[in-house]
Amino acid sequence: MKSGFLDNIQERIWENLKSNNILEEILSRSKHASSPDNYVGAKLWREAQAGLDYKYYMWIQILIEHQHRAQPVTPKLYRIKESEEEQLVLCQKIWEGVTIEDIIKIAAISAEEYNSGRRWMDVSQRIFMEKFYPAVLNGDVKVEISPKYAQYKVSTK
Repeated sequence: MKSGFLDNIQERIWENLKSNNILEEILSRSKHASSPDNYVGAKLWREAQAGLDYKYYMWIQILIEHQHRAQPVTPKLYRIKESEEEQLVLCQKIWEGVTIEDIIKIAAISAEEYNSGRRWMDVSQRIFMEKFYPAVLNGDVKVEISPKYAQYKVSTK
């Protein structure tokens, strides 16, 4: 169920990237991308991090996967649009159909993977999970979008 949910979200993002012609624009502005024909899908990278402000964050980022396992491309919307408002419009097109509840569920799935030991954690991430895991399970988190990179930040309140 969990992987099916993530697969569906990733497929939706991939379709959004392709249908809005955003993929070609992102790839054309990337420093290391190759031909658009070499990219086969979008994956979500979920990274746990403790901030200097003593809050705990989970970043949910998009990786555009290359068919030959070359370095993936991440959306850098600041290379396409200068204003944050324009970046936000583009970002919303990429994430169209993905709700805030979906983002919280993605963070909960990832937190469970970390908490159960299925994902490697360093010491700071272990401390992070002691705070973040119960917060995300209880819905005691805040979700923010970062249009510059088309990513979400889920943090403890």
